[in-house]
Amino acid sequence: MENVKLIRNLRTSERNGNPRIFLEPAVLEVGGFIVGEPISYTRTQQALVIKKADDSDYKVAKRKRPSWNKYRPLIDYSNGDLAMLFRAKEKIDILVGESVIVIKRSLSFDLCVIVGDYSAQMNWPNSLMYQRPFPFRNLFLRINGRD
Repeated sequence: MENVKLIRNLRTSERNGNPRIFLEPAVLEVGGFIVGEPISYTRTQQALVIKKADDSDYKVAKRKRPSWNKYRPLIDYSNGDLAMLFRAKEKIDILVGESVIVIKRSLSFDLCVIVGDYSAQMNWPNSLMYQRPFPFRNLFLRINGRD
């Protein structure tokens, strides 16, 4: 997707046993979606693509809060077909461009995960092995000779 204007990292939710994707007004306004506009949903092998359409049964919904002076766009999508792409409470990446939104499984990863006993291979003392949460203060004190 070219010209990505916004990337959001969220989680799917669940409604009636199906995964649910809820796109708030700020995301839709960045993509130029307006209330009542026809949209299409296209499912690929790896993503859900939401585009503006000329004629469709699906339309951008509206939402109004007391602090807003007008209705704002909203998309709340929950469908059995969505389960082919996502599970409930799964991390997703939302890429927003002009008139198009692409939703994929999250590509994020943990920066530091140590699996297995690497202390023997790396000649690290057991006290320096990764723990959750990592004791940075204790590591600093040990390195500087203050126990």
